Amino acid sequence: MWILPTRSRPQNLQRAIENYPDAPITVVFTEGDPLEEEYGKLKIPTDWDVFLAAKDSTVPSLMNQVYMAHKKEPCYGFIGDDVIPPEGEWWKELDEAAGDWFVAYPTDSIWGNRGCPHFCIGGELVRHMDFFAARWFNHNFIDQVWWVLALIGDLGRHVDIPFRHLHPLDSSAPMDSIHALGQSQMEKDKELFDLWRNTGQPDFAIKNIKDAMRCSLR
Repeated sequence: MWILPTRSRPQNLQRAIENYPDAPITVVFTEGDPLEEEYGKLKIPTDWDVFLAAKDSTVPSLMNQVYMAHKKEPCYGFIGDDVIPPEGEWWKELDEAAGDWFVAYPTDSIWGNRGCPHFCIGGELVRHMDFFAARWFNHNFIDQVWWVLALIGDLGRHVDIPFRHLHPLDSSAPMDSIHALGQSQMEKDKELFDLWRNTGQPDFAIKNIKDAMRCSLR
């Protein structure tokens, strides 16, 4: 499954509907969204699922709410509502690359292949970690946890599919309320990420992942 969280950006969701209506998307709305009425006017593709996250959910929280409701998926993909993938069945290539235990990621128009802001994680790996997004963050660095684990554990699988990422970082999108919220939480989230990274937790996680992978092959 691929989740697409969207909040206060109905125009972005409309763009997603127009660009990849055949993808296996679960749209994640948040209860109490101020633009709920505008979202209600959109024609969601019949093959897409819809999930309503609890009011005031953070990004990690809503991602994990979806995961907890769907704990047996073969893989879990994340795509932001500020992304335009290429034509074609891009999700199939990323799903295949993720397999059971890997972190698959496309080529991002901002970060290239040096990060994974949009990713697909093997289902066994997500279930082993028991989260789709690290719960201790407010908004940022979700992808960086998977990126670090991919690098040090040789779990990363780059798929050269170009994702156009419309973001204020490269002036391809305006600074809206959601981007501004993320920026306001950046410093605190960075502190939490540095604490996780610098206290040996990634190495500990990788050791457990590798042990679990070996057991799964027996």
